[in-house]
Amino acid sequence: MPLLREQDTFQVKDRCNQSKGKMNYSVRINARGDSKSLFECFAPEGIKKERSNYTLKKTKTGIVLSINANDATALRATVNMITQLLAVYEKMRLK
Repeated sequence: MPLLREQDTFQVKDRCNQSKGKMNYSVRINARGDSKSLFECFAPEGIKKERSNYTLKKTKTGIVLSINANDATALRATVNMITQLLAVYEKMRLK
């Protein structure tokens, strides 16, 4: 007896199609430092993309970035972009 019957294959595909595009991801990053400099660093990057976006909020101790994405790949790309900018900011601040 095969491990996966043709009927099971169609059921799996149907479930995948039903959930396609309905899953949303979100991440919140608190970056501590000079809120004015951090805000200026992230503002020009563009907040809204096709599959992900982020909001930027100043706080007394830094900034808060709230990321929303339609899929895991878009989330990872946005988080990578933000962490790369934070790394550059940190290196420049230490000089």
